Amino acid sequence: MQIIKVTGQSEIHDFIEFPFKLYNQKNSSWWVPPMNTDMEFNLDSNRHPFYDDPGSDAQCFLAKNNGRIKGRIMVIESAPYNKVHETNTAFFYFFETLDDEKIANALFDVVFDWARKRDLEQIIGPTGLLAGDGHGILVKGFGRRPGMGMPWNPPFYKEMVESAGFEKRADTLSAQVSLDFESYWDLVQNLYESAEKVKKQRGLRVKTFDSQQAIKDELSWLTQELCNVYNKSFENLPFFHPMDEAKMRRIINQLLAVATRRSVELFNLAMKDDRVIGFLLAYPNIVSGLRSAGGELWPLGWLYLKTARRFTTWVDANGIGILPEFQGTGAAVVMYAQLLKTLEKSRFQHLIINQVLEENHKNLREMKIFGVTEFDRVHRIYRRKL
Repeated sequence: MQIIKVTGQSEIHDFIEFPFKLYNQKNSSWWVPPMNTDMEFNLDSNRHPFYDDPGSDAQCFLAKNNGRIKGRIMVIESAPYNKVHETNTAFFYFFETLDDEKIANALFDVVFDWARKRDLEQIIGPTGLLAGDGHGILVKGFGRRPGMGMPWNPPFYKEMVESAGFEKRADTLSAQVSLDFESYWDLVQNLYESAEKVKKQRGLRVKTFDSQQAIKDELSWLTQELCNVYNKSFENLPFFHPMDEAKMRRIINQLLAVATRRSVELFNLAMKDDRVIGFLLAYPNIVSGLRSAGGELWPLGWLYLKTARRFTTWVDANGIGILPEFQGTGAAVVMYAQLLKTLEKSRFQHLIINQVLEENHKNLREMKIFGVTEFDRVHRIYRRKL
């Protein structure tokens, strides 16, 4: 077994291509291939905003045997994370392997060595370069449609990670619900009425956008405001990664890439006068188009993506943040009501709620608003001390 440090274009190509060979979409796999251009961006230290933070670094490795790629992994050090949490932590990401414990252990051993040489004391993962990246090992819900950017892996990954000495740090929970408004209309109507009362009593309103161009016209302002709300809303959570404007701009651009003219109305901002006090982001789920495109825009990938954007009946919700001083004031109710009103008038029939941290009891309770009775997918984040 040979472990190769990814440095040149040939290794980068192998790193990106390996999961395409590993996962056969004709079987029960729900793996969704990312666009190759996005993966190239993730691995480019000259372009991705993660690498702009002094002290932050990442390295990719490949496991190779008899000239064939058998596995891959990325190890990450986030200087802003370690500074905020006063810790010495590394992360692993992009972990893929054949069903062979020797391969997995060889990959993790090189990750441990990399981290120790940088005086890091623990490994957490899978966790990506940006806060918006999907994270965790899938341990439940292998046959369920995933949210956009959410990891899929075979069941044996859990055993591979745990055999390398990792223990559970936390689970994130996801759910699918049918947008059948008639079946729980009384609940929806009560929510709408409560939202109107809150808006009058608290002086709150919801700002939405009617086009991609409207968002682009206010991109600088929007980026600053979302950074402020995100950092203050999540700074006390265990996996909080500080957000700067370059990283937030990347996330917004990723959302715009899947949005249509009508679906940008799913971007909701809670306002108090002219101040942004919260956000709720939802966007079309186009995993069917991504699976058909197979990572490439040409020759037909662009058409698959365009068709999925236009006709998908699935929508994702992934992220609500409210400034601490406005939490408990009904701002969440106001944004949830606006989102449901938009969905009620839309073509969307299914909602996927992505990766609510199991420790976030308040948010979990709020999911009942959308008719969630069961979380059918679980991703597990692991930790190992060095």
